[in-house]
Amino acid sequence: MTVIVSLGDCRAPTGPVSCIADQTAGPSNRGVMARIFISHSSRDNAEAAALKQWLGEQGFDLTFLDFDEDSGIPPAANWEQTLYREVERSQAMLLVLTPNWMASKWCFVEFAQARALGKKVFPILHTPTGEQLVGQDLQRIDLLGDRQGGLERLARELRTVSQLSSPDGFDLPKGVRPFPGLSPFAEEQAAVFYGRDLEIAAALEKLRACHTNGGPRLFFVLGPSGSGKSSFLRAGLLPRLRRDTGNWIVLRPIRPGAKPLDPLLDCLTHALTDDPAVVADWQRRLCGPDSATALYDLARQLRRHHGQPDASILVPLDQFEEVLTQTPAAERAAFLVLLSRMAAADSPFLPLATLRSDYLPGLQQEPALTVPYKPLLLDKMPLERIGDLVRKPARIAHLAVEEGLVTQLIQDAATSDALPLVASVLEELYDRRGDDASLTLAAYESLGERARGLTPVDNNIRRRAETALESAGRSIADREADEAALREAFITCLVRLTEAGGTFVRQPAQLADLPERARPLIEQLVAARLLVRRGQEDGGLGGKVEVAHESLFRVWPLLAGWLREETEFLLGRERLAIDLKEWQALPPARRPDGLLRGLFLDRARNWLHAHPGRFGEAERAFILASDLAERTDGARKRRMRRALTGALVAIALIFAGGAGVSYYYYRQAERTLAQATEAANTLVFDLAQKFKNRGLPNQLVRAILDRAITLQDTLAADNGDNKALLRSGGAALDERAQSLANFGDLAGALAAAEQSLEIARRLVTLEPENTQFLRDLAVSLHRVGELVGRRDPDQAGKLHAEGLGIFRWLVTLEPENTQFQRYLSLSLNRVGELVGRRDPDQAGKLFAEGLEIARRLVTLEPENTQFLRDLSISLERVGDLVGRRDPDQAGKLFAEGLEIRRRLVKLEPENTQFLRDLAVSLS
Repeated sequence: MTVIVSLGDCRAPTGPVSCIADQTAGPSNRGVMARIFISHSSRDNAEAAALKQWLGEQGFDLTFLDFDEDSGIPPAANWEQTLYREVERSQAMLLVLTPNWMASKWCFVEFAQARALGKKVFPILHTPTGEQLVGQDLQRIDLLGDRQGGLERLARELRTVSQLSSPDGFDLPKGVRPFPGLSPFAEEQAAVFYGRDLEIAAALEKLRACHTNGGPRLFFVLGPSGSGKSSFLRAGLLPRLRRDTGNWIVLRPIRPGAKPLDPLLDCLTHALTDDPAVVADWQRRLCGPDSATALYDLARQLRRHHGQPDASILVPLDQFEEVLTQTPAAERAAFLVLLSRMAAADSPFLPLATLRSDYLPGLQQEPALTVPYKPLLLDKMPLERIGDLVRKPARIAHLAVEEGLVTQLIQDAATSDALPLVASVLEELYDRRGDDASLTLAAYESLGERARGLTPVDNNIRRRAETALESAGRSIADREADEAALREAFITCLVRLTEAGGTFVRQPAQLADLPERARPLIEQLVAARLLVRRGQEDGGLGGKVEVAHESLFRVWPLLAGWLREETEFLLGRERLAIDLKEWQALPPARRPDGLLRGLFLDRARNWLHAHPGRFGEAERAFILASDLAERTDGARKRRMRRALTGALVAIALIFAGGAGVSYYYYRQAERTLAQATEAANTLVFDLAQKFKNRGLPNQLVRAILDRAITLQDTLAADNGDNKALLRSGGAALDERAQSLANFGDLAGALAAAEQSLEIARRLVTLEPENTQFLRDLAVSLHRVGELVGRRDPDQAGKLHAEGLGIFRWLVTLEPENTQFQRYLSLSLNRVGELVGRRDPDQAGKLFAEGLEIARRLVTLEPENTQFLRDLSISLERVGDLVGRRDPDQAGKLFAEGLEIRRRLVKLEPENTQFLRDLAVSLS
């Protein structure tokens, strides 16, 4: 340990000294000793010299003493600047408290500087008057009553300080691997986390200074990809702060993900209690308008719970860039508002996050983040420290290391992202260790292919990936299909390409969202520790999976090739996401101006056609709305040209004569066709649709529909392009599909629904701006989607998404049209039901949006029975979804829905649909 002793009230050095370098204390079990600064008065030189001698006897044998001939201030040096520099270099300060110390302003300056820099300060009481000056928060060493006991306590405290910046003070739990590979170090691996002692010591001092002196309390560990930020946080800082129980309450680390408020609230509240009711109440308060007061109340209870009334509450957030890349704008703003209140200057909380340096500019532009931050910079691991990364963890694990291996590894680790690649090689060598428990150069060289110019560092991941994908007995066709599915998994779910920097970055994905054929390969890559799976480790589909480290994108040739080929699409998807957010933020009247156009729309349309599974529901709806708008605009221009042509033809007929007779017979035939079409429509709309909920037998409904369809077929034989006739025929087929489905004839129902859908698409092609035709098309899409849902969920999802996109577009076109709003609400419920099993959170959002629309419609037309029934259905959907986590809220929703259904039955007591709905609610 370095001991730095000052002459607090002296103006000049008292003797020549030589420079002092860090040294490692003798035996290996003593580890690296910390630097110590002893603050004393020049009138207490004897006490300081005695303290220095005692420290040397305890193993703290590097001493800076300003009046010492061997370790003091050099004669020509500026003594004041030297003392300040040594205070800054130290890790702990000992105060020799006497009346002389208290009378010295220089001693107080040293003390204040140490406090400002976050040094550990230990007041050592030599006289009864020594305790008059120092703060109540400091740990005092009393040498007055029990000198020997006080010195023993001081030795323990100083050894603890020594261990804070070194892994030597930690134990490696049994069964924990000394080399984690591509995954970051965990807290339990603190004993083998080497190479960052200097950075750890500096960061701890900055955190300690903030705890002591106050000020803005948001810290970011900033560094490039591959610098080891997550490991630095988890295995470097957190284990050491947990040991400082008097000053810190360290909560469990979280990752923000797509919904950062959820893990943050869980982290805060579950640190206090696991009672669901209490947790729910705290989370409600923390999300409320007075969240600042709620944070202080929560902190007070956390401190009381831990018995640490003055501790700072550390909130670790790993991979903070997820807030910028995965979180929707509204939720990101809400999260940053709460984070800003947590990090206010007088807050008891201290958020500590890791962030890739290239995301810092984006974070600085977030208006919801209203507090300054303090950086903890972490650069790439220096190559000269790689030897420690091998030798020291190996020593902890009782492994022998061949020195030639270390030398060659340092030579090969020349790339910018060497640290994760080296970690992967060390993990592989550990797995291949021989019976003699040694890591050898020969084993290392076996991982490379130097003949092809591939070092073991570069080749190891490629070899592991290819080995993981090998499957004996598969045909070439099977391998190609498997790799195509795996490619879709990476491109669609596991990789992003940042638009600003053009950098490939990983993103987590639900295993259930990956192509089914790719899942066995994904599991093999997880087993090879190239991908990481979190949650539901029992083989189910509920967990998330992500790339273990982004270096995989560079060193696995197969994946690197896919990424190069898909660069245009990945960049386009990022632009599409930005355009979609901007479009969604526009007021309804301005949304047509925010749609895609031109070349990018052509590309998006082609991507959607070629790879529909790569797009989410909102993205598909946005592209379809843009496509419809472009086709509508084109149809409008074509219609103007036809009108001009028609006018010219009419003028020509007038001049040619005989036009009046021709026009008379044309109008007579048109009236006859209209009357026949009206008769067919009456059968369909009046008899089948209006009366089917009045107890009309299903057989009779089918008979009516058959007669209507026969009449329509007869009329269509000579009038196939009549739009009104086509529409009524589509409606009859849709009704037939419902009737056949009720009878259990699903094949016949699907055939009728697909015919209806074909007619609807034809009508939209004929008249793409006709909103009623668009409405019919969306209804048909949902009908077919419901019928194919069981046998082909993916196809059903695409149909429902297209229908929902059309309804969103219709509401954008006519925001005051209540019927379009009603259909949008019903569409949201349908899609919510479809995604509910695999993504309850997304289903909840869809149901909530549908419920909001239904409530608004009932407010506009409180006597409209359609709107009332729709509202009761939405209440039931949301109630079903929240029932497990909030039974009280679900009960309120069900009760409200039941009351609406009672009212509907009173209004129309003969309506069989209303009676069935009421029976469902009562059950």
